This record gives sequence, C-alpha cells and structure tokens, in this order.
Amino acid sequence: MKQEEDEEMEKIGFWESLTISFQPRAYRKIVSQPFGRSFRYLAIFLLLVSLVLSIKDTLVLRGGMEKANQWINAQAAGMIANNLPEEIKIKDGQVSTTAKEPFVRHWDFGGEGKKGEVAFIIDTTGRVRDLDAYRQGLLLTKNKLIFKNTKPGGAVEIREQDLSKIKLFVFRRGDKEKGELAVFTSGKKTFPVTYKDVKRWREKASRLLPLMIVPLLIYYLIAKMVQLFFFSLSSLIINDLIKTGLEYKKLLNIGVFALVPPTVLALLFLVAGESVPYLGMLYILVYLIFLVMGIFQSKAQSDKGTEAQRKNKGQYLQLF
Repeated sequence: MKQEEDEEMEKIGFWESLTISFQPRAYRKIVSQPFGRSFRYLAIFLLLVSLVLSIKDTLVLRGGMEKANQWINAQAAGMIANNLPEEIKIKDGQVSTTAKEPFVRHWDFGGEGKKGEVAFIIDTTGRVRDLDAYRQGLLLTKNKLIFKNTKPGGAVEIREQDLSKIKLFVFRRGDKEKGELAVFTSGKKTFPVTYKDVKRWREKASRLLPLMIVPLLIYYLIAKMVQLFFFSLSSLIINDLIKTGLEYKKLLNIGVFALVPPTVLALLFLVAGESVPYLGMLYILVYLIFLVMGIFQSKAQSDKGTEAQRKNKGQYLQLF
C-alpha cells in the first residue's frame, strides 16, 4: 500500500507542484512526500528565479557598460587632461611631475557653503602638508602618499604610504593619435591603455555576465533553506496550537511550498524595478498566510482520514 502511495506521489511534476504552491487546499497532496522531493522542487524553482534575475541584470549591466563605453570614447581623454598632469613619475621613491606645483584638483559634492569634498593634490615642494581643507583626498608629496577619509559619523581616517620601495613608476597621458588613453610604466614594463583595450574588456565582461546565475542560485538556496528552518519554529507552534499531529518532516514540506508565493511576489517587484516600502514585512506576511492555511488544510485532511479509519473499523467489528 505504501509503495502505491509513493508511486502516486511520483506523478506530481514541477509545474503541478508550482500550481499547488498557490493552493493551500492542495498541500495535502505533498504533505506526506519525502522531503528530498520537496527540496528538489525548491531547487528547480530557485534555478528559474536565478535565471530570470541573471537575464534582467545582464541586460541592465550590458546597457550600462555600453553607455560607459560611449562616455569613455567621447570624454575620457578630456577628463584625464583636465584632472591629471601630463606626467607623474616615482623613481627610487622620489616623486616628480611636469605640472606646476602645487597641483590641485578638487570636486565639491556637498552643496554651497561646504568645504571641498574630494581633492587630489601633488606637491613635492612641502608647501601643502595635509588635507585639512577637504573631507576626502589624496596628497602626493615628495616621498609619501597621504590618504584621508572622513566617515559619515565624522570620524577621520588618515593613512600614509611610504614610497621608498618603488623603483620606477610612471603615469603619462596617452597619445590620442595612437588611440591611447593613458600609459603606465612599472619597472621595465610599459602598459598602454587604449580605446581598443577598453572595448575588449567590456566585451569579455559582457560574455561573463550570464554566469551570474551560479552565485545567484547558491545565494537563494542558502537563503531559502535558512528561512525554511527559521520559520519551521512558527510551524511547530501552529502545529501545537491546533493539534494537527503533523510530523516535523510534513511541516517542512508545507514550508517549502509556502515559500514559493512570496518569492514570486518579490521577483515580480525586482523585475519591474519597483521599490516597495516594507517589502520584507510583506514577504513574511504572505509566507505566514500560506503556511498557516497549508497546515490547517493538512489538519482537515488528517481529520477526515482519521474519521474514515474509525468508520471502517466500526463496520469491520459489526461483521462479527
């Protein structure tokens, strides 16, 4: 008899399981199946979720990368010319530059009346010794690189990097006629960065984007299993309050199927790009509704089965 029941369970495929997830009355069909079968259903469902999100993110990121490439082609050379010297050299730990010193560039993001937010300064003369006038910045002195970061709470972090170990490093602006953006020299090696290089890197990154499905799937599998076992505590409490007598394994099966509706809801919002206030609370509420309804329906089915067994037993006794 048990073998026949197991064979009947085998007939519940993925798409039927998906429809069952949205019908708590039908949870009785899956409540007694092995948990491994429910986990397999959840894994396939999360694979589809990961596929949808990876396609969406790939399209968005490819569009952003294309816009970035267009910006680089149109404005990167001008931005480098406006904000960096023609050449910066560090030789045997000593800094030199072709620019007039102190070379100062700063960008204000804090609005009117606020001191500069970010600064980049080169001064090997010793006239500029600190970044007190700025919230964030880099100061390149004769033999040091000083970094300043002001955290949101107001705490200031200042770090100094000694350059004495650098034998040779050179930055210079690229030759536009050669299609160069910038040229870097480190030791005996020179690395030009060209427009063709940027395009090639973008194309390589674009081909790798669909592989996001792998970390997405791993993340969702871990996250959903944590949610499942965490909310199984709620299942046990509900199970005890309404006296269903359901085993823990059966409660886990119900929990797996109850996870699907709120996950689909969250997926729709993510794909639509909509920001929903208190989405986390809505997710939990929907999950608990399906969980409670599923347990109640499984209890009703269990009660019917118990009553049927009692009637059959009474009819059997009447024969004697």
